[in-house]
Amino acid sequence: MLNKFKKYIQDVKKELKKVSWSDRRMVWNSTILVLILSGVSAVYIGLVDLLFSTILSNILK
Repeated sequence: MLNKFKKYIQDVKKELKKVSWSDRRMVWNSTILVLILSGVSAVYIGLVDLLFSTILSNILK
């Protein structure tokens, strides 16, 4: 059992060496883009929710 675990760890290390990792700048830019798009999406969804709740409250009065 222990030998299988050691082999698994060795195989994982080999595979991780094959991975093409992005450079730090690319990761940072992607992170900023995701944060900005998440914020824009949250504002959009909030405004649509506000619009629909206003319309519904006026209809149900």
